[in-house]
Amino acid sequence: MDPLADKMLVLTAFVYLAAHHQAPAWVVAIIACRELLITTLRLLIVEQGGQVMAAQMPGKIKTTTQMLAIVFLLLNDPIFSYWHLPFGTIMLYICLIFTVYSAYDYLIQNKQYYADFK
Repeated sequence: MDPLADKMLVLTAFVYLAAHHQAPAWVVAIIACRELLITTLRLLIVEQGGQVMAAQMPGKIKTTTQMLAIVFLLLNDPIFSYWHLPFGTIMLYICLIFTVYSAYDYLIQNKQYYADFK
């Protein structure tokens, strides 16, 4: 349950940021869909294979950039800008790239668990 609570906390922060126009809602929607998809895949793997899907490096980078994006977007301070580009926004888009890539990576590596799923 702890990983689920972590995901809920992160998604709550992103929804807050989207509601206050500090993060684009479409980016938050992609992040939320990825989390739902991969959490479902993890449950499917446990149910079918009895094993836990280990976190891979793209997922770890996604999580790190998520945390950095949330912190710096919440701070919303120009002091944290580099070349007049907000660091939080840069981290958010790097997070988006790794969100999509890690979802693809997890799906490809674990396709045997859902290949026969209809």
